[in-house]
Amino acid sequence: MANLQASSHLADQIKSLTVNEQQQYMAAMQNQVMQQAASQIENEIDNEMNRMNNLTDLDLKKLRKQRIIDMQRRAEQKEKWKRTGHGTFDEIRDERHFFAEAKQSERVIVLFYVESNRWCDVLKTMMEKLAYKHYETRFLKMDAANAPIVVQQLNIWMMPTLVLCKNKKVDRQIPGLDAFGPNASGMVKLEVVESVLYDMGFLEEVLLTNQNEMDSLRDAFGTVADSDDDSDLLDLQ
Repeated sequence: MANLQASSHLADQIKSLTVNEQQQYMAAMQNQVMQQAASQIENEIDNEMNRMNNLTDLDLKKLRKQRIIDMQRRAEQKEKWKRTGHGTFDEIRDERHFFAEAKQSERVIVLFYVESNRWCDVLKTMMEKLAYKHYETRFLKMDAANAPIVVQQLNIWMMPTLVLCKNKKVDRQIPGLDAFGPNASGMVKLEVVESVLYDMGFLEEVLLTNQNEMDSLRDAFGTVADSDDDSDLLDLQ
């Protein structure tokens, strides 16, 4: 009861202030909250550093052992994914196979495209590179001309369109390139596409902010041109 009365009294005091005074008060409160948050984060970092500094040889041995176990599990999972086509960007050639393919993996991204479309070519290249990096997601493509029934059932109205499936269901669609923030020339960056798909829950991690990961793509696919350079769409980032 006392807390409610205090809150009511504070609210009355704020209402009695001028607009400028209210703005100053709110700014001060926001600054205080930010300082408290920063202090809390700093304390958490200090605590973690103290914990690490106090680790015994036995603690370090346990951490190394757990790390090895985690790496082994990850490697085993990657092999399972590879056996079901993960890591590749395969074509679904018969539309009767679309729903079966979409149900085979936990996360599936299917690119519907048409031939001789530059934006479809851009996404083809990007999906191939993401498939190479992200084994946790199955990447597929399908020529819309070969799938009139599926296109109609899913109400696909733009090319290219990404159909994102999760847990054996169509979760959402991404028509065109707008979701990836194209520039004035309509070009998009591979790392932006990766980030969007990660935010949507279709990738487990963001890799391409790491220069080593980008370098490995260059080794696998050749030089990765700047995304603003449309002289060779197959080399766009």
